[in-house]
Amino acid sequence: MCLLACYEYWGNKNMHKKSLLHPLFLASLSSVMLSIPTTHATQSEIVFSGFATFAYAKTISDADEGTLQGISDEGEYRDFNKLGLRLDADLQDNLSFTAQLTAHGGDDYQPEVDWLFATYHFLPNLALSVGKVRVPLYMYSDYLDVGYAYQWISPPYSVYGVPSFSSMEGAKISWTTELGADWSSELLLWGGRTDEALEELGGENLLIDDGLGLAWSVERDWLSLRAVYFQGVTSADVSAQIAPLDAGLQALEQGIQMISGNADFNLDVVRDDLAYTEADSRFMGLGAFLDFEYTFFGSEITVIDVDKSIAVGELSSAYVMAGVRLPANWALSLTYSVDRDDVNEDVYEQLETLTAPYLDFDPSGGLRNGVEGIIRAIEGTQINDTDTWTLGSRWDFHRSASFKMEYLIQKKSYRDLVTAEEFSQKPRAFRLALDMVF
Repeated sequence: MCLLACYEYWGNKNMHKKSLLHPLFLASLSSVMLSIPTTHATQSEIVFSGFATFAYAKTISDADEGTLQGISDEGEYRDFNKLGLRLDADLQDNLSFTAQLTAHGGDDYQPEVDWLFATYHFLPNLALSVGKVRVPLYMYSDYLDVGYAYQWISPPYSVYGVPSFSSMEGAKISWTTELGADWSSELLLWGGRTDEALEELGGENLLIDDGLGLAWSVERDWLSLRAVYFQGVTSADVSAQIAPLDAGLQALEQGIQMISGNADFNLDVVRDDLAYTEADSRFMGLGAFLDFEYTFFGSEITVIDVDKSIAVGELSSAYVMAGVRLPANWALSLTYSVDRDDVNEDVYEQLETLTAPYLDFDPSGGLRNGVEGIIRAIEGTQINDTDTWTLGSRWDFHRSASFKMEYLIQKKSYRDLVTAEEFSQKPRAFRLALDMVF
């Protein structure tokens, strides 16, 4: 497969060639290497490799149409840039070590450890990895940061933007086998814990405990298929998001206490439901890629379901991509992606149950209006419909580099928190990128 070949090319080219590394990483690596006895160091094969992306993006629609995927109308020269450095060490006797650092322009190029794990091969086709491992939720998870490995400048945000956590402290088992009739299979089982800051939560950390996932990929000639399931107990600090709702709950409590005479009435159970604490979450995905040499097609569908959380509703996302390869190492593609964020009604189920016996005590309808207003506000934070068209091109002008251009059109639909009136925006943007591997 072309995409898999690109990744293997990135990881394995220059097997015995040194690469420029971040000074902090070099210093740490040097101290480790100096502590290894010479007899052991000479038996290990250490490979350095890396990747880089230099990108420019700009929203070109009117300001009242909003922005597209965080792209400003002033132009972004740095935020989408990144540098990745990877170390692979074969320690012999079926044991290996992998580490990867990535520095993003949007984070002032502060290096972060993406991967840090050891792998032991019990059999040639059965391996266990322990440490900070990649969470393989998507078809492109293993090389998500390596822009050179796929057609887009970045994979469709509707699918790959939420959730954006990528690693997990834990363990992963990989089993590869041949199924006959030229079919190959890879089964992944992983589990652990993650605690990563998410853009979708305003930079707050998403904590996942008891994470457990299973992914199965099969491949034959021009066809690749993939299915994945993941579950965990999720938590995040959404106090800033629910603060305006808490004011409404307090007013509703006081109104019911005054009208009913029940001074002990409270809505603390509703507050507990609104807070994003230890909510069971499930992720399901299906993917396919077809490569016919001169044409290629790809698609992924994901569904996220979270119990009683105002931060996340019921999320359904998908994309369909079609492309053609042209002479002179050019490729064109068109991608349609969709994101449907629906209301998680469990969030306000307790609100309706607790307040229902008291609403008739107020003939003016003020209490009922207060309940409905809170429900509209909750729904407004969760409903989000997005459709995006991406027209892209890729030119492999060098054996280790590609130049990409994309034009994006998006339609976003959302609801006003007070009036429940629906609005839509249609931002447009373009992106340019240079992707390299070394």
